[in-house]
Amino acid sequence: MNKQNRGGAPFGNHNRANGLEWKLAIKRALARKGNGDGDKTLFEIATLLVECALDRTDPHFMFAIKEIGNRLDGKPRVSVDVATDYSRPDSYLGISGAFAALQEVNAKQEALTVIDEDDEQPKHH
Repeated sequence: MNKQNRGGAPFGNHNRANGLEWKLAIKRALARKGNGDGDKTLFEIATLLVECALDRTDPHFMFAIKEIGNRLDGKPRVSVDVATDYSRPDSYLGISGAFAALQEVNAKQEALTVIDEDDEQPKHH
């Protein structure tokens, strides 16, 4: 009796193995640096990351804070809300229309920034 594929990648697909090569290489390097104890080395790296996040003078402290947040809470989901009335063909922007609208918004923001540079206090719109 043949085994049935019950979802996921088809039998014989080796795509998962491609990502594992890096994971295994990193685990081997961690173990080598820790004289066979990869967990100890990983803990040392995590400690350095936390120290970096706590040192506001470190040029990478914001990256460290973001990385810690992403590791603990997961990366935030990115969403774009676009309201449109599909019953009106002229209201559907499509990709090129959305890109043009984004360029227009960016141009307006740049124009406002240039005007604000002449003021003593920068304004945020």
